[in-house]
Order: sequence, then structure tokens, then C-alpha cells
Amino acid sequence: SNENIMMSGQADYIFIETVGNIRYVDIDDVKSNEKLTTSSRNYFLPPLQFLEHHKFNVYTIQINFYGWMLEQMGYTLRNLTLTHIVGQQATVYPIVNILKNTNIINLMIDVRKTQLVA
Repeated sequence: SNENIMMSGQADYIFIETVGNIRYVDIDDVKSNEKLTTSSRNYFLPPLQFLEHHKFNVYTIQINFYGWMLEQMGYTLRNLTLTHIVGQQATVYPIVNILKNTNIINLMIDVRKTQLVA
């Protein structure tokens, strides 16, 4: 939970390993919806207007947000995964760590802070 932006979340599995002085964290979130969509003609609203709005991207943002919250507590992100379970079949997808490549989470935080003030 992050009280500064009044948001919280809970990943299904968080694995922590300390190597030397570094606290690594791996996050896996499990979804069991029947269909995991990976394309759409619709896009997110700003600041994510460049991303297609489909389930896989929704979960990517969600898992990255969990990572961001753990980074705020001093952890170092290592692996982000989404496990999709349908019936007896489980498929594990690696999740791109969008925190390392862009300021997406920071843009989202700025929008959230603006919403809280309004």
C-alpha cells in the first residue's frame, strides 16, 4: 500500500532473495480468466494512450505497479511474471519491466495525485 497516492494492491506470489546487500524481489501474479486478450482496437487514456487496452496490458501495468511499490520499500526488481491458468493448464508469461524503460509509473502517479487534489 502507498498512502501518498492512496493505492494498494496484492500480488499472488512475492519471492525475496538477499544477495550480498541487495534485496531482490520476484513477482508472479496468477489469473484464471478464460481468455487472456493480447490485442485491441482501443487504447488507454493518457498518460498511457500509446498502449492498447487489453487484458495482458492491464495485468502488465498492475504487476509493474506492485513492483514500483516494492521498489519504494528498497527492493530491487528481478523477475515479473503472469501465470495464466485455464482448467489444468498453466502458462507463465514474462512481464516487461516498464519501470526500467520509461516513466509510465511516474506519469500514472502524477495523474493520480492530480485526481486526489481535485
